[in-house]
Amino acid sequence: MRRILVLATAIGLSGCAMFEDAISVDDDGGQTRVASGAEAQSLMELSIATGRYGVMLGQVREILRLPEPKIPVADSVSPTTRDLDRELTELADQQVRVTMEFLADTSKACQRKRVPKKLRGLACQSQKDVAAPLRTPARADMKSITARDEDVNRLILGWWDAVCETVPRPSNGDPHACSIE
Repeated sequence: MRRILVLATAIGLSGCAMFEDAISVDDDGGQTRVASGAEAQSLMELSIATGRYGVMLGQVREILRLPEPKIPVADSVSPTTRDLDRELTELADQQVRVTMEFLADTSKACQRKRVPKKLRGLACQSQKDVAAPLRTPARADMKSITARDEDVNRLILGWWDAVCETVPRPSNGDPHACSIE
């Protein structure tokens, strides 16, 4: 009987701890939503993707010798918190920053004579291809941010691929200028 009571108490306490993790109260009295396992995994993947876009833009700037932004997106990806709503809002803002970084880079590439003509044309066209909604944060929910990620991915990956096609492959076994780990 004692074992059953100890087991029931342990299960009850672990359930309370899980509930407290799911819905916790901030110091200011507000409630904080914590991501479930699947949400946390998706959020981490989206954060990594946004940081990756910043790295890709950095590589393109290096190849085309474009100036660096004051704060590259790859440097501004924040660590995770336990507040799902705040993390989603920060990620939506980061997606806008990487889009704006892309626009700044393609604007500069569009104006530079030393950028190959094909890439200049693509850079100029890319300025027109960025829809106005991509310049403002998505709603801070997983569905909206995931949809935004697909649009941002398409923009940046297309630009990165086009620039990387112009870079000669090293013959001595060195890594390619466009290698991403």
